[in-house]
Amino acid sequence: MPQSRVTRSPKREFISRTYNLMLRSYLAVSFHDAQCGFKAITAQAAHVLLPQVKDNEWFFDTELLVRAQQAGMTMLELPVRWVEDAGSTVDIPDTVKKDLEGMHRVREGMEARAVEQLRVDLDSPAVWDQIRQHELRGSLLPARKENPHSPMRNPGKETAAC
Repeated sequence: MPQSRVTRSPKREFISRTYNLMLRSYLAVSFHDAQCGFKAITAQAAHVLLPQVKDNEWFFDTELLVRAQQAGMTMLELPVRWVEDAGSTVDIPDTVKKDLEGMHRVREGMEARAVEQLRVDLDSPAVWDQIRQHELRGSLLPARKENPHSPMRNPGKETAAC
């Protein structure tokens, strides 16, 4: 983001800008950067998104953000101050290969089904029944005494935030 203060080598700057340009052009993302900075997610969004994320390496956070955008979830970006760790070691050719494979896999999935089918109605009682079944102890979802005759409503906003 323009307000961010990022300090990194020209090589890392080129790789980052190229990666984000590829995401915008190939996957039509609207967020600024998939890699730099922290990610936070609500419990509701995690219940919906995490089962859809297939990657468990560097592409994980990108896939999470892409799937949140596809599902129409509210996303908030904040500027960061980030300084490259000169001691960081990443196998760039291997990471690029895996990121390209991940982008291709996600794009194929997008083409295989309409984006409208990915939208999630978080006010749907069926969605909340599924979430309730998978709640973990210490969940961020509020504990509440339910009236069995009224449908469970989304305790937060109309859409989950990621």
